[in-house]
Amino acid sequence: MRKQILSGLLPSVILLVCLSMAQPAAAASAEEEVLQVFTDFTRAMNTGDFELVASLYRHSPETSQFLDATGLPFLYQGWEAIENNLKPFFVYLKSS
Repeated sequence: MRKQILSGLLPSVILLVCLSMAQPAAAASAEEEVLQVFTDFTRAMNTGDFELVASLYRHSPETSQFLDATGLPFLYQGWEAIENNLKPFFVYLKSS
């Protein structure tokens, strides 16, 4: 009887250990993905690469960009509005 209980319990314990070990790996992957986006954004801003910055935004009418800038609109909604807001900035970066 004791062997049956242990043999039934052992696979459950192994599964629990495997699942608990898998969570940090998934978290590290998400963290690496966020860090990659941050790195790409920084590189794009430093090099004036509009296409790279544009690729980091979701191309959707539901995408929003909030800015804290004096004299500019506070909220841009939709990919096209964000793109139209970003282009002059990159033109300025390329010209200077």
